[in-house]
Amino acid sequence: MLSTSFSPGLSGAKKLDAEDKLAGFRRRFHMPLSGKRAAVYMCGHSLGLMPRRARKALDTELARWAERGVEGHFGAAGWLGYHERFSEPLAALVGAHPHEVVAMNTLTTNLHLMLVSFFEPSRERCKIVIERGAFPSDRYAVRSQLEFHGLDPESALLELDPESDTGLLDPDGLERLLATEGEQVALVLLPGVQFLTGQALDLKAFADVARRFGCRIGFDLAHAVGNLPLAVHDSGADFAVWCSYKYLNGGPGAVAGCFVHERWADDRDRPRFAGWWGHDKQSRLRMPDRFSAMSGAEGWQLSNPPVLSLAALAASLEIFAAANIGRLRRKSECLTAYLEYLLESRLDEHVDVLTPRRAADRGCQLSLRLRDPAADTASVPKRLRDAGVIVDWRRPNILRLAPVPLYNSYRDVYEGVRAQGMSTGSARVAIIGGGLAGSLLTILLARRGMAPLVIERSAAYSSSAPPRGRSINLALAARGIAALQRAGILGDVEDLLIPMRGRMLHETAAEPRFLPYGQWRNEEIHSVSRAQLNVTLHEIASRRYGVEYRFEHECVDVDTALGTAVVASARGRERLAASLTVAADGAGSPVRRALCRAGVLSASEAPLDHGYKEFTVPATGDGDFALDPNALHIWPRGNFMLIALPNRDRSFTATLFLPLEGTVSFASIGADAAADFFAANFPDAVALMEDIEADWLLHPTGRLGTVHCKPWRFRDRIVLLGDAAHAIVPFHGQGLNAAFEDCVEFDNLVAAHGSNWSRVLEEFEARRADNARAIAEMALENYREMRDRVRDEDFRLRTEVAFELERRFPQRFVPRYSMVMFHPEVSYAEAQQRGAAQDRFLGELIGDARRLEDIDFDRAPGMLNRMSH
Repeated sequence: MLSTSFSPGLSGAKKLDAEDKLAGFRRRFHMPLSGKRAAVYMCGHSLGLMPRRARKALDTELARWAERGVEGHFGAAGWLGYHERFSEPLAALVGAHPHEVVAMNTLTTNLHLMLVSFFEPSRERCKIVIERGAFPSDRYAVRSQLEFHGLDPESALLELDPESDTGLLDPDGLERLLATEGEQVALVLLPGVQFLTGQALDLKAFADVARRFGCRIGFDLAHAVGNLPLAVHDSGADFAVWCSYKYLNGGPGAVAGCFVHERWADDRDRPRFAGWWGHDKQSRLRMPDRFSAMSGAEGWQLSNPPVLSLAALAASLEIFAAANIGRLRRKSECLTAYLEYLLESRLDEHVDVLTPRRAADRGCQLSLRLRDPAADTASVPKRLRDAGVIVDWRRPNILRLAPVPLYNSYRDVYEGVRAQGMSTGSARVAIIGGGLAGSLLTILLARRGMAPLVIERSAAYSSSAPPRGRSINLALAARGIAALQRAGILGDVEDLLIPMRGRMLHETAAEPRFLPYGQWRNEEIHSVSRAQLNVTLHEIASRRYGVEYRFEHECVDVDTALGTAVVASARGRERLAASLTVAADGAGSPVRRALCRAGVLSASEAPLDHGYKEFTVPATGDGDFALDPNALHIWPRGNFMLIALPNRDRSFTATLFLPLEGTVSFASIGADAAADFFAANFPDAVALMEDIEADWLLHPTGRLGTVHCKPWRFRDRIVLLGDAAHAIVPFHGQGLNAAFEDCVEFDNLVAAHGSNWSRVLEEFEARRADNARAIAEMALENYREMRDRVRDEDFRLRTEVAFELERRFPQRFVPRYSMVMFHPEVSYAEAQQRGAAQDRFLGELIGDARRLEDIDFDRAPGMLNRMSH
């Protein structure tokens, strides 16, 4: 039994395919190619695919012709009775007795033959009812029959309108029409499945209405046969016709089929156009002068059947017999429901589904009306074909998709919907900012089958020309690692990472002292170059997932009336067509500032009174690290500090954090005094640095600050993510990790709600806002800790006590720093709350003690109980 709960990602499609017991039938068909790969073929409602055995079936008959000539008609497998082989399999598919069906001619030829027999206009009854929007061939046939009888189609042709509230044909609508016109109606002709909308009609319900008003009724089953189980005999219809090249996979122009109800089987007085193959077969070859119709549907045959065409159909009917139409219908219902689910989750705002939502009222076809006026162009099907997806396009704006259960897979459906998202343009997610958060989110969405578009103001990235912006080295912790694992790209990034297991404290006139971050294996953070990580993420997104980056495009405004970003490039300004715009454009986010100017959100940008400047500690003369590479080096000096993080080229990036104004500040220290300032405060670092004055001049003074914003979203059209929503100071090493965690949470919500952006954005902000506030506050606290408190004996003792409590009570006590850095399962908000309780607890437990040995840990369990309550 197939799953009935769906998920929007590729893994969900693969799971459904693995559960599909009919999946093997796909191998019995030739799949069209798009380049060197199988195309996504969702056009079986126009022409079914070629069965692999069709060639052999044709070759068999060609060989018989070559070897026996006219004698091929005779014998057990001869051609004289060839068409009779099709009666039982076709009867099983349309729900009839074998003598009620026959394979012959083409659909419109058969329709004309049936109209000759069952449309008998009189003075009182001379009108025909068809549905409004009938397939043109049916309309042409009916109009020509009316004209043949000397009737004016403008008055004698009546059209059944769909219901105004549903857009669907309804038996009640036919009853209302016949209640007014019924005494003049001779014949009703309706489809089994309406070709444009995909609605499956209840044949018996419509036939009952027609017969109650004394009308004959016939059905065109072209889009129904082989699509869903039928019961045309039980419906009471007088006749039905169908083609065999759609769902029956008989090949282009294949032999069609015809049903005549058994009540007419032996009515030899019924008007008909006769041909010799409809003559009684006992005397057919004696060729008498007078026509004597065979019993049943065969009596309407004209000429001997086209054997070569029938051979291909035989190959397909063998597959239907093996698969069973009932089993195929069950798969079809699930496959079409999956298509509908993906459309709702990804394109719902951009298409209307014309086909009924109830499975009983449709076959496998879904018809979509594109709302985007720009979609009224021939480029839509071309773009889909270029993406390897073959569908049917009806002007001005309707796509018809048919996931056929015999040969379409769930992955076909997934890829087909994904390609539609790429082609309709307005269904895309636009990401403003191709930095770390923007690129990671791009990868996550691309893995879900979406086709994000990235707008980036920088020139194209490359390893030799990394993206511009802040170059301060980053600390990747467990939350960021988990995000990379979620995206399946940690292995691509690992070579960029250098593990740091603690802080190396450089105090004045003292040997460096190592302070571990944690006490368990793998409790480490990783130094990583912002620029190189950015290049790597971009290359994965663009090369592996085909994501489009538009470099040298800058967001300059937001059109709040349309809810879209305004982007400027060398070609000018344009409004960005997207269903959702994600602003991942950093702490100075132009999107956020534009929304603030428009008054639709409020934001505070609280600058820190400290700035930063970067310096280089090169590798030693023999190419080694000048400092321990597995530590974050820190020179705390009260109101300022220097830190250094290792690089893969064995250099270190050193960063000075200093007040912007004051006696000791960037304002008071120029390049000419920089070396003296370093010599006085960081003498061991100076010995490792080459040219402090040149670095001072080369690297600008960076600014730091905290951003608070509310709300993070504008309607269901724009959302802020990462630093754009909640920039923080870098001193807890969590800016990158918090932004990556945003991406994972956003991806979780897309998995749950698809492109229901209103719900996704609302829940995203609800889940992340408190955590963003918490880490912003903890980052400021950590700055004070790093530049000052880390030197205190009280801080050292508290760290030792916290580690000892974690060793003794690992399930009950985890230090706040460890929760933030190594426990992504603990939210920032929870870590802050628990950390405040821990701070009070540690103060009470330590009391006046000055050494670890002086702590009475026997008191801890009871105190922990009180803390937890």
